[in-house]
Amino acid sequence: MSLDRFRHGVEIGASPAAIWPFLVEPALVHRWSEGRAVIEPDPQFPNLGSWAVVRVQAGGVSTWRARVAELLPPRRLRLELEGFQGLQGVRAQLALELEEWVHTTQLRWAVDLPLRGSSRQLTAALGARLGAPCSRVLARRLLRRLRDAVEGPEARERRRLGLL
Repeated sequence: MSLDRFRHGVEIGASPAAIWPFLVEPALVHRWSEGRAVIEPDPQFPNLGSWAVVRVQAGGVSTWRARVAELLPPRRLRLELEGFQGLQGVRAQLALELEEWVHTTQLRWAVDLPLRGSSRQLTAALGARLGAPCSRVLARRLLRRLRDAVEGPEARERRRLGLL
């Protein structure tokens, strides 16, 4: 079995505790995901073992069932993803890790997509549909939007002016 791995990161001028709600509260995720992600959680989400249906619009609509597999607020969240509605048999893991530095937090975003048998063929066939959500350009843009949402407009303007 081979594995496609996508790794990205961003430095955010806030504590892990300030960033955490932007990773687990559906309305806040929707804000920074450019409207690309719609999360329909079960009542226990984001508790360990709970799940949510996640619809991602990028080169088409991908629908995933996400189960919280690891939860260490506000440091680590790992989701096990299972595709359905056209993505049956495709599985992936999404891990978000937050490491506090002096005045910032480093957020690392990682997707592991096992490729074997029909999953490999489906991934190749859907190319843009599965590749776009994990692509470098989209991931970087989404992580910048997350940073901007957490830090607010004043920090975004200072960064634009080269003051951060």
